[in-house]
Amino acid sequence: MKMRNAIVVGISWVALAASSVVMPALGASPNLLADSIAEIVERIRFPQELPDRVRAAEDLATFGEAAVPVLRELLQSDDPSVRDAACLSLGRMGPQGQDAVADLTQIAGNSKDPLQEMAVYALRGIGEPATPAASVLGELVFGENARLSALAMQTLGKMGPGAAPVLARLLEHSDPEIRLGAVCALERLGPTAAGVAPALVRAMSDTDRSVGESAALALAAQKMNSAETLTDLLDHDSVTTRRRAAMAISQETAVVEQSAPALSDALEDPDSVVRYWAARALGAPNKATPHTIQNLIMALNDQDADVRWQAAASLARVNAVDEAKASLSKLLQDPNPMVRAQAERILSQRPAG
Repeated sequence: MKMRNAIVVGISWVALAASSVVMPALGASPNLLADSIAEIVERIRFPQELPDRVRAAEDLATFGEAAVPVLRELLQSDDPSVRDAACLSLGRMGPQGQDAVADLTQIAGNSKDPLQEMAVYALRGIGEPATPAASVLGELVFGENARLSALAMQTLGKMGPGAAPVLARLLEHSDPEIRLGAVCALERLGPTAAGVAPALVRAMSDTDRSVGESAALALAAQKMNSAETLTDLLDHDSVTTRRRAAMAISQETAVVEQSAPALSDALEDPDSVVRYWAARALGAPNKATPHTIQNLIMALNDQDADVRWQAAASLARVNAVDEAKASLSKLLQDPNPMVRAQAERILSQRPAG
């Protein structure tokens, strides 16, 4: 590990990965537990060798919540290496270290503290219970320290719905990697990320393709909460936004039924990519109506080969081959070989792909 702020804190993550874990005995008496913790703390304060401190920090983490009070005390030590070990132990403890979140947040927010980065590592290990630190972490993401910014972003990505407002604000970050990380975290939160739809809609117009498309998927992941918003976007002035909205809807079957009328209209969009994704979305199983089927049959005559291919596939998915048999048969003479092959597979009742 690199030197941090001109001091060597002595924590080797390689050594950590290789260190042994000593589990406290089940049913140990309170006195024995206290004695065990006290003994390990002495190994942290006065290690015989540097790796001993790493092993001691790892061992202390196995005591879970019982060790948190003493670890909080160690965070106030004058010895940076002792404080470093306390951060390491709390991070390895996972959610059980949540009572130390306030202490770690204070360190993480202090740019003059040499343990700033290690505190963020610990918060990342604690995970969702560290959500109260979200606003501080958001400030770090916008900071000038690229390494700390990336680490703070990773930590926010492990938090729960409480971090959603901070993640939404990060969609305005200048770094596309940060914006993408924020979008992906919001997608994982799904419907629990309440109130972020407007930010995601704006992000759908991002100049970075990965960010824009991921924002659309994150919006779709909110399922019925976003159905109306995505449906409205099918009529957006921006062709890029219409494309991404249609693509996102096609990924969420729960949204398709509410969007079906707008998707049928989108089959006549001037942009072939929008028409393709609309045709794909309308192929959601168990969501087809006679009106939908008729629109897909009409799409078999689309001027774009990809749209014709997808319309045929969607008709097969909704079990409407019989209704479309005459139009599908015409595709056997289609100038595009992929479309001809698609029609042949469907009419011969082989998988449409």
